Amino acid sequence: CSPATSLLHLGLTEALGSLMSSCENDHIQEAVTECLLSLLQIPTTKNRLREYCQKTDEPLFEWVSENIVAAIEGNNQLSMIQAMRDRAGVDGMTDDIGIVSSTPIIRLSIQLIGAMCEGQYTEMQNYLRLQDNKLVSHNFLVMLIRLLHCVRSGELLMDTMKAINSMISANDAAKETAIENDIVEILNTIIAAEAPANDFENAQEIKANAYALLSTLVEQSNMLSEFYDKVREELDIYTLQSEINSHLGLLGTEGGEKAQTAAFKGYALLKKISALEKKDYVGKLDEEISQKLKVGSVEVQWKGHLEKVYYPIPKSGQVRNKIREELKWGIDRKSKFDKQRDFLIWSQEVSLKSYIRLIKT
Repeated sequence: CSPATSLLHLGLTEALGSLMSSCENDHIQEAVTECLLSLLQIPTTKNRLREYCQKTDEPLFEWVSENIVAAIEGNNQLSMIQAMRDRAGVDGMTDDIGIVSSTPIIRLSIQLIGAMCEGQYTEMQNYLRLQDNKLVSHNFLVMLIRLLHCVRSGELLMDTMKAINSMISANDAAKETAIENDIVEILNTIIAAEAPANDFENAQEIKANAYALLSTLVEQSNMLSEFYDKVREELDIYTLQSEINSHLGLLGTEGGEKAQTAAFKGYALLKKISALEKKDYVGKLDEEISQKLKVGSVEVQWKGHLEKVYYPIPKSGQVRNKIREELKWGIDRKSKFDKQRDFLIWSQEVSLKSYIRLIKT
């Protein structure tokens, strides 16, 4: 982050924004977008990018808008053609007929929108819904929900849900816009959809993202009963319960790790709804979850209200990915002796870290 922060003072953010929207070479646009995504991990970049877009006629948002519109039009065309094929009794999917529905540039554009809002960045969330200093304003939240209605690619679907989640997190005005544009109805459809036989793992991850997005919609909603009622009217609790049972049934099978994540996120959502309505929507799931998953909770005070937040507890002896990577790449491999000695030292450190984390938990 240190060199990147220095580069910000040289106007790198502005230069990248200008280059991305003016260059017509797809490969350069991809590289530049990935650069911006990396820079957006630094909080000051978000401010610089927002100020840059507000003060100039830079067509960065126009470029992003064109990519999202292309995705919407392409996916709508594919859906219409697929419907015609289904009515005619023609087997197969219409994935390769020269219609642009998902490209690396489209995916990166959507990831960029999400990255701009990460960390509940309210100013950018609001600005991406209304650019009141420009002649043409784009409501990117509504555009992404429109894409969610028709998107066919699993990867693009997940990118879109993650971006929407970033855009509405802790922002009641954004959540209301999402609900008015039938987002709950779309998420119900995604959750109820059968997993394709050739894309099982993606299907588990897609549903996990749908649960996370619904959780964001209902968080802190006990303060806004009318707002929560709108969500609750559309939410299909029965399907949600059924899907969580399906995820639990897949534990221990191939792709079970993603099914476990989906089961936890769906369970946390049901617990949150049960607490808000003071009704038991979990029932026997509590017992089954306690047998198959380890779930902890902590009470958090938010805007004068006390809420319970749930989190998964790693299995005993499980090493986190970060520690695993440090262990894999940090071992001294100059000789067999050095490797064994260094490995033992690292093992002791990992055990100590795990013990400290267990005490904190």
